[in-house]
Amino acid sequence: MESTTANLAALAAAYEAARQERDRLKEELDRAEAAFRDAESDLATHMAASEITSVTHQGTTYSLRHEVYVSPKGGMADALCAWLRQHGAGDLVKETVHPSTLRAYVKEVMEAGELSDELEALVHVYEALKIARREKR
Repeated sequence: MESTTANLAALAAAYEAARQERDRLKEELDRAEAAFRDAESDLATHMAASEITSVTHQGTTYSLRHEVYVSPKGGMADALCAWLRQHGAGDLVKETVHPSTLRAYVKEVMEAGELSDELEALVHVYEALKIARREKR
């Protein structure tokens, strides 16, 4: 029993060290991503203001591109889909289920009993044991 307790304590310590390292790296990545976005914005802004479409530095060419990002306005997805269908772009409309919504539904079905053969043939279910962590206050 004592060796099991010691082993679990060592595993918990390793888990905690790995969690802290992961969190540190996430913060570092967030800072690096922000620095990258700022540097890209500065370079693009200066290139556009100077009317320069590409620049080469140390053998690498950086080209200015104009990108367009589009998403439906809040609550307008259904209206957008209807508009696209009415204007000959209905093939752009895809019926989907968000993964977290599907996960919640399947989990609910599994807790109520078993997956039907029909549903089981349509989804891949992966179950894993995870650790919940709560610090003393």
